[in-house]
Amino acid sequence: MHKSLLTPSLMSCNPMRITLGTRLTSFCFFLSFLLGMNVFPLESKEIANPNAEAHMNKRDAHDQSIRPPAVAGAFYTDDPDDLSAQIKGFLDHVPPKKLPGTITALIAPHAGYIYSGQVAAHAYKLIEGKTFDTVVVIAPSHRYPLRGASVYSRGAYQIPLGLISINEELALQIIQTSDLFTYVPQAHVKEHSLEVQLPFLKTVLGEFKLLPILLGAHDFSTCQAVAESLYQTLKNQSVLIVASTDLSHFHPYQQAVSLDEIVLDYVKRYDPEGLYSAIASGKCEACGSDPLVTTMLLAQKLGATRSEVLTYANSGDVSGDTTQVVGYMSAVLYKDAHPRTTGIDLGLTDGEKEILHTIARSAIESKCLGRTYPEINITSQTLREKRGAFVTLHKKGNLRGCIGYIRPQKPLHQTIREMALAGGPIKVRPSLITVSANFGFSDRKPYPG
Repeated sequence: MHKSLLTPSLMSCNPMRITLGTRLTSFCFFLSFLLGMNVFPLESKEIANPNAEAHMNKRDAHDQSIRPPAVAGAFYTDDPDDLSAQIKGFLDHVPPKKLPGTITALIAPHAGYIYSGQVAAHAYKLIEGKTFDTVVVIAPSHRYPLRGASVYSRGAYQIPLGLISINEELALQIIQTSDLFTYVPQAHVKEHSLEVQLPFLKTVLGEFKLLPILLGAHDFSTCQAVAESLYQTLKNQSVLIVASTDLSHFHPYQQAVSLDEIVLDYVKRYDPEGLYSAIASGKCEACGSDPLVTTMLLAQKLGATRSEVLTYANSGDVSGDTTQVVGYMSAVLYKDAHPRTTGIDLGLTDGEKEILHTIARSAIESKCLGRTYPEINITSQTLREKRGAFVTLHKKGNLRGCIGYIRPQKPLHQTIREMALAGGPIKVRPSLITVSANFGFSDRKPYPG
């Protein structure tokens, strides 16, 4: 195949992106590799009527218990020795890193290995030699429209490095848990976003059972429901969760970096709800946004309290072409080995705490500068609960003010704003003020003292 045709296919979440007279960038075109690697776009009738393919292949797919590799030879080499050497080469270029906790989930990209393999290696290096009974890979469905999630529930996934058996027992339990889960084998037939994670997992873990899950596009409440259902099945299991996602697609280099930094920031702050809202509003992009958000929610339920972005790059860093790039991130979600043992567990995420600090600081700055208080959209149900709170102000390290109330009277976000205004200085530069808060005493939690 001509290099100009092959290269764009590997840097994105799409199997191929081509030019036919005019550039077809407004829609994901998926190409089949047929007859000596000739490339043909899917016909529009297949896109308009996805159930037609499902109807034709339904019997064959159900009878086929081994899912063969779909993108070996395209997204990664189909030669086992070369593939093993390539992955080990990626891993060798990642410096050793020890986390202060227990790994619950990884986030890794799913583009061609020549573009995103080194980024993915930063995540997989962390679990090299570790043992998990089951690995749950949650990936987006690019080719087949799904309502809810498809759990591949039988047989095995085949890759050039061997077979990876499905945890059929867990798969069936999950399908029976909720109507959100079903078994749609045709959704898995050509999906690359899940498959490209498997050679890395096979290399670093050796033997394990696989639970492959493809997600359609959902609202935040559905991501929450999927995470909760998975948690109820997995909570007593030895599992690793892997979220498969790329970031922004086909923007100029600097614009892509700016968009992707927003995603990185929400992941660093472990704020799945804020991340979902930012993506939904178009502030940033991630083609696997639902798997990413769902994994963050699920990992949190499984005990993860910390997150760390391991590395970031985009296709321009590899190819040198910065006109239209695709972003990649690897990250880890883990349970802190040294959790805070003092104080009260207020049930707030790091992202929610950050929002409350922003509310307090904005209130003080508005008061000092005589400006109108900016409206902050509150989507978190927790921040809308009636709770008491204290806001403490420090000036150059010295206590400047502390005011609040314990018993819940108003929504928490409103309490923080009012207490910040009540305790805030009238004539002082806001940059000199440090805001801290003991926020979130509710009628459902014990009062301090």
